[in-house]
Amino acid sequence: MKLQRLVWGAAILACAAAFLAVQDWVRLHRGGAGLVGRTLIGPVDLTVAGIVLIETPAGQVTLERTPWGWVVHEQDRFAADLEQMRALLQRLSRATIATRVPVRPERLGELGLLQKVENGWRFESGRTASVLSVIHSLERQHRTIYQVLIGNPHSAGRGTYVRFPSTNTAYLVAEPLALDGRAERWIDRRVFPAGAVESLRQVHVRTPGRPPVRLSRAGPGSPWRLAGLEAPAPAAPVGELLAALAGLRIEAVSTRGAARQAADNATAVEAGFFDGRVVTLMLHPPDGGADRPPRGQLAARLGPEPGARDDRALRSAVARFNHRFATRVVTLERGQVAPLLRGRAAYRPRP
Repeated sequence: MKLQRLVWGAAILACAAAFLAVQDWVRLHRGGAGLVGRTLIGPVDLTVAGIVLIETPAGQVTLERTPWGWVVHEQDRFAADLEQMRALLQRLSRATIATRVPVRPERLGELGLLQKVENGWRFESGRTASVLSVIHSLERQHRTIYQVLIGNPHSAGRGTYVRFPSTNTAYLVAEPLALDGRAERWIDRRVFPAGAVESLRQVHVRTPGRPPVRLSRAGPGSPWRLAGLEAPAPAAPVGELLAALAGLRIEAVSTRGAARQAADNATAVEAGFFDGRVVTLMLHPPDGGADRPPRGQLAARLGPEPGARDDRALRSAVARFNHRFATRVVTLERGQVAPLLRGRAAYRPRP
C-alpha cells in the first residue's frame, strides 16, 4: 500500500507540474494578445497526457494512453505509432506564430478557421478548421490543456492560418501545417521491429495444394538451407523472403471480435526465432480479386526450438504481441507478400 501511494503521489505531482507549466499558455491564448513569437502549443509529455484528439473534415482520430501503451480508438484500440505522434506534437510545439491576421469574424471561413459549431455542426473542407486537442487524464478526470485550430495554407505559400477556440483572432504561422484525420494512418504499421529478422532461425510456408517450404539455419550468419538438402539455398530469393518479412506493413485493422476466416485456403507463414518465439501469419486470399490488398491474422507462441528461453520477459513479449494482433484481422500493403508465396523450387540450390 505504501508503494502504491508513492506511485499515485508521483503521478499526481507529474500532472500538477504539467498543469502549472501550461498556465501561461492557457492565459495568453485565451486572451489572444501577445502571441506573436510564441509557439502554438507547449511541450507534451506522453507519459502524462491521456488523450490526443484530432478532428478534421476527413474524420476523427482519438489517440488514448492505456496500460498497454498508446492506441488508436477508431482502429479497434490498435497500437498507435508513437514516432508519428511525437513528430506531430514536436512540430506544433516548435511552430512559432509569425503575425496576427486582421480579419472580421464573419470571414474566418475564408481562412478555413470556423469551428464546427460555427458552421452548423458540420465539418466542411476549406471552411472549418482541423482541431488538435491534448487532454490530461487522471483518475477519470479529463482536462484539455492545449487546443489549436489549423486552417488553410496561405495563398502565397507563406505558412498556415491558425486560431484558438476561445478567440476570433486569426494568426499565421510561417510553416505548412496539417492534421491527418484518417485513423488508419495513425496505427503502428510494423509487424516486426527493426532488426528482428536477423534473429530468425527458421521460416516455414504452407500453401494449400503445394509442398511446404521449410528453410532453416544453424545460427546467425549461417547459410539458409531448404529442408532435406545439404547445399545452401540461393541467397537472392532467401534475401527477398527475409526482406518481405522485415518490411511487412499494416494498412488497416478490423474490429475486435471479427470472425476468424477459414484456414483451409490460407497460406501459413511461420517465423521461428532463436529465442524460442514463433510468429504465425495466416494469409487469406484478397476479398474481391487479386488486385485487392491481402488480409492476414497474426499470433505468437513459445516453441520447443533448441536453445529457446522461457523467462518472464519473453513470455511478456509474446503476450504483448498477442494482445496487439491475435483477436484482429489486419489488411497488409499490396505487393509486399509475393516473396512469401514462392514454392520450393525458388530455394533449390543452383547447379
